[in-house]
Amino acid sequence: MNIARLLTVAPLVAALACSGASQANRTGATRTDPNVITSQELTAATQINLHSFVSAVRPRWLDARRPTNFDGRSVTVTVFLNGQRFGDLDQLRTMSPGNVREVRYYGTAEAQQRFSIQNLGAVINVITK
Repeated sequence: MNIARLLTVAPLVAALACSGASQANRTGATRTDPNVITSQELTAATQINLHSFVSAVRPRWLDARRPTNFDGRSVTVTVFLNGQRFGDLDQLRTMSPGNVREVRYYGTAEAQQRFSIQNLGAVINVITK
């Protein structure tokens, strides 16, 4: 009798759990990708340059304490503009959040794979409007 009751109740509990998860998604609560700054976030920016904005919303991206590569040189964050190498983190100070559609962070391994450049550290790729 207990097993029959368990078999009857278990699917009901599972259905309610799934229903709750679906309901949470329908309320408009969205998860943000920690590696992407969206146009919605950029629209709300009050900072005058992209470096200040990134520092406020994704400070980990600007962390200067990067590991060293296999030959002991320190690995730095490189800024790309629309998929092309643009410069170092100071270049973000020259950009206005209002002119940017999306900003995406790539860790070292993903950056090397995506941009096919050896000895490259992390990349912040800025996509303009």
